[in-house]
Amino acid sequence: NKPPQFDELIRKSRTPEAICHLGFLPKEQVMAVVRDAAFFMSMSQFEGFNMSAAEAALLGKPLILSDLPVHRELFADCAQFVPLSTDEVDAPALVRFVQSHVAHAPAFAAAVAPEVAAAQYLTFVNQVAA
Repeated sequence: NKPPQFDELIRKSRTPEAICHLGFLPKEQVMAVVRDAAFFMSMSQFEGFNMSAAEAALLGKPLILSDLPVHRELFADCAQFVPLSTDEVDAPALVRFVQSHVAHAPAFAAAVAPEVAAAQYLTFVNQVAA
């Protein structure tokens, strides 16, 4: 969903023609967009868990995220954080971060590997069954 000020903010951009709001996309198309992206940006005002950011991090993409506790907790090793409390953004710092990013498995990667998740589900089911 576009925030109310989206179109106005885009018009003020130096390159409004380079910005395209895609709206809702099926999961396969979202993953294709992320795979082809130079970086992933999410300026959420609140998050429980940012699955899209996690998927982008697992694909080795640099993340530019709003400075929220959950983002810092999960993505400290692969993200640059942008405070929501200011109207100014240090764009040159973000560009440097993206340009210098070296793709790597994020710290949480091992915990979400399919075999690890499956083992955790089996452990849970066995505990409930007992």
